[in-house]
Amino acid sequence: MVASGNPLKVHSTADLASPGIHMVNRENGAALRTLQDDELSKLEVPGSAINGYDQEVRSHNQGAQMVACLSSWRINRTIT
Repeated sequence: MVASGNPLKVHSTADLASPGIHMVNRENGAALRTLQDDELSKLEVPGSAINGYDQEVRSHNQGAQMVACLSSWRINRTIT
């Protein structure tokens, strides 16, 4: 999930390691997390290279809430 209009130009899994990108991860064992970790392994991108990789949520809804909170926080930082 990316912000409307994809302002950070995230087009691939490897882009998650780019500066300025913050990720919220699913818990270990979740199908989406397994697919993502497999892709990162193929690309030789360690989780430690991704901002927020260790920040885990247990559901899609919780992930969406984190994205909303991070977006609000970033907007507040920008305008203050």
